[in-house]
Amino acid sequence: SNVKLVDVLENEFLLDVYQSGSTTQLNNSTYTSIDWDAQAIVGSNYTLSGGTNVSINSSGTYQITYSISSDYNTSNNQRRVVRSRLALDGTEIPRSGGYSYHRRTDESEGTITKTIITSLSVGSIIRLDAIIYYPTSGTITNVSTIAEDSNITITKLNNG
Repeated sequence: SNVKLVDVLENEFLLDVYQSGSTTQLNNSTYTSIDWDAQAIVGSNYTLSGGTNVSINSSGTYQITYSISSDYNTSNNQRRVVRSRLALDGTEIPRSGGYSYHRRTDESEGTITKTIITSLSVGSIIRLDAIIYYPTSGTITNVSTIAEDSNITITKLNNG
């Protein structure tokens, strides 16, 4: 059966979490999970744990939208590419990846926004991860998310 708009508006099937005062430092060796330190809405259909994991409490079809804004802290002309992805139980969800290009201090910010629709089961864990995708050599850590400018919204569309 379909979830009615009134149910979504009553927040049971809606989750919206974001980064408030914190940022997440990215690196070029492994994906880093984005930490959600603020909650706009966490409906009873979701559980937020460990700051990064969203657990699904009811099977169904979901719309997941995320936005991640990052800043390249540099005074030179080097390039950086950030890649983001949604992970379901630790594995990338197809169609969920995105990229942002960064260069110089006057063009150092970038935002990735994606929306996907997917089926999720009870106990599924959703996470937003990011990595400095380019360059791949050396140790690169001078890209971080921007406080107040990254979020994830999950809406249940129907019952599974």
